[in-house]
Amino acid sequence: MTTAQFATDEQEIHQSAFALLQTIPGYTTYADTPMYKVLPAELPRLSIYIQRDHANVDGDFASDPHFVVVLTLVVSSIVELSDDNDNLAWLEQKSGEIKTLLMTNVPFQLLFEGVREYDRKLKFTQVGETMFGEHEIEMSIEYRKRWPPNVQDDLDLIHVESAYPPGSDPSQVQQIVREYDFVTQTQQRNHRHGTPNRGSHARKRHHTQTNQAPGKRRVFRE
Repeated sequence: MTTAQFATDEQEIHQSAFALLQTIPGYTTYADTPMYKVLPAELPRLSIYIQRDHANVDGDFASDPHFVVVLTLVVSSIVELSDDNDNLAWLEQKSGEIKTLLMTNVPFQLLFEGVREYDRKLKFTQVGETMFGEHEIEMSIEYRKRWPPNVQDDLDLIHVESAYPPGSDPSQVQQIVREYDFVTQTQQRNHRHGTPNRGSHARKRHHTQTNQAPGKRRVFRE
């Protein structure tokens, strides 16, 4: 069974879809932005871009910001139309290829939780005496996104020493010095498991000393 690897950024979904669309043959131009001006030299043109995203809180508000996000991608396929060609039928065929590719490609589908809906429409544009046809597919994709805290001050080491009870003889009281080294223990664990993330467990350094005069501090390190 394949494990989902959800995207952390909408741009990853967008660019992955764009890379897929470039494998569909028959177009002169492939783009990841809308076509702001119809340029016949660029046609047929296939493009995909982000139209919008909408987020609702996922569960409660008690922790770091986390949302269910609905991302809307628009796929635009534009071709020049005339009475002398069958480009409208070609446009229909390509629209079916686009949907099939985006709906069935496993690596792309694993970037998010699912496709909520899609809407396809046929549009016509006339520039001078030239008519253009466009198939536009709006696809709504759902995934979850979380913003964990950006912690700048890491806790690397805790040093603990026991204190002498008042009125006690230092020569008769065992002194305990203990260190919790988060960095070393994390590096050792990551080396064993091959993971780069910092951990939260510490390695304890336990030292015992006697006959230390009150008020003096000695730190033992390995």
